[in-house]
Amino acid sequence: MALGRIFHYRERKSIFTELNPLFKLLILILFCVAASFDDPVSVSGCLLLAVFLWVCARISFSMLYRNGFFFLFLTVIISLTTSLQRGASFLSIVMASMIFMDCTAPTDLAYAMGNGKLGSVISLTLSMIPGIADSITTTIQARKARGERLILHPISALTGICIGVVSRLLDMVDSYADALISRAFNS
Repeated sequence: MALGRIFHYRERKSIFTELNPLFKLLILILFCVAASFDDPVSVSGCLLLAVFLWVCARISFSMLYRNGFFFLFLTVIISLTTSLQRGASFLSIVMASMIFMDCTAPTDLAYAMGNGKLGSVISLTLSMIPGIADSITTTIQARKARGERLILHPISALTGICIGVVSRLLDMVDSYADALISRAFNS
């Protein structure tokens, strides 16, 4: 179990993990719709609710800083280029998504949706999201361990990181495809 990693499910006893996964998905969708309104009251209310739920779910704020630095960077860019309100809206949606992923197992959501095609697609999608975050982290750590200085040559470092991440993701998709073929999953 990957504890303290962004977009990973943590198995534990809490009110959030005990709720029905379909109910949590519906609440997440309604939350995202409310946060995307251009009304300052709804955006600030959604941000305060996201922070409150974040604290109630016992997710460390350092996880957002350490593992979610990219999202914080995007929040700053959105706030500077459009408005502070849209940046807050984006941050609240990201925080709500992280809470959802933290307390919802992909297999539980698939079972709640039925064992049909939609449940399988949702389960595969949700299980790939942590793989993307892990792939980025592993690739960056490997390049740092080899002595590559990411700041000296940012363009070549970014290109190398992107190629490494895509390569790892293609390997992961290939293993998922093999698993689906071995289980005689129809496309």
